[in-house]
Amino acid sequence: MRIVFLGTPESAAVCLKALIREKFDISAVLTRPDMPKGRSLRVSASPLKEAAVEANLPVYQFEKVSNPEGIAAVRSLGPDVIVVVAFGEILSEEFLKIPRLGGAIVNVHFSLLPKYRGAAPVHWAIINGEKETGVTIQHLAKKLDTGDIILQERVPIADADTAGSLTDRLAEVGAELLVKALRQLQEGTARRVPQDESQATYARKLTKEDGEIDWQLTAEEIVNRVRGMNPWPGAYTFVREKGERKMLKIMLAKALSEGGGEPGEVLRGGGKLVVAAGEGAVEILALRPEGKREMRAEEFLRGHDMREGELLAGA
Repeated sequence: MRIVFLGTPESAAVCLKALIREKFDISAVLTRPDMPKGRSLRVSASPLKEAAVEANLPVYQFEKVSNPEGIAAVRSLGPDVIVVVAFGEILSEEFLKIPRLGGAIVNVHFSLLPKYRGAAPVHWAIINGEKETGVTIQHLAKKLDTGDIILQERVPIADADTAGSLTDRLAEVGAELLVKALRQLQEGTARRVPQDESQATYARKLTKEDGEIDWQLTAEEIVNRVRGMNPWPGAYTFVREKGERKMLKIMLAKALSEGGGEPGEVLRGGGKLVVAAGEGAVEILALRPEGKREMRAEEFLRGHDMREGELLAGA
């Protein structure tokens, strides 16, 4: 069974490495073009490309793989199965027809479909306060994340989970489940279970603007957003420093049942940074001031004159 693998982030690299360990026949890897990253804007390869190069696998990079050039390149590889993990492109109907001999395009999706279809299922599951999510191995269909299900596995969401830590766990589960699904496809035993459209929900792509904290929300809702926005796009608010509005990224926070005060109001200083919410209060545990490194709240307070009653800007 010849496989072409499409993906981009670290979660895709984890799945690729699992297929390599299991000796699957991987003809090539397709990933997004190298992009500038970080403050230095240094052009960097995707984690999937790095894993493929390390394994001496051919790598193709296209702005859009569904363009004629991309389709011709993949078709020339003669794949029986195409595996997709967080590739970041909606594939065309023509591309979906590439696998030969009745082969499949198999997608690894980090939710229990039909819940949380879309680009940010892990983030929104945490933001919405879910206690459980999972991984779905599905046949890719023309309409986003609507294809028949091959396998699913449930994964609990821990109270301390961020989008980053949960994605890491889901990638490991997804890699094992992908291996199992591909074995079943080889043996002709893979099932096809249609999704229940009445249960479908959508997890839209996040933007940087989604990260701004609305202090009118409950403390629990704010903390869930902090967790769900970590590491990207990051939850943030604003403080005033010498009359200037400065961004303050919130990396770690805890919900408190008792609050009081106007939403966004600093309730007490000292060694703790506690801010009133629409219901309850939020203790900020770790943060990153604009242009500076991440630090604990008590360290930040030693260098910032934040007083009780101060309103966080943008509240």
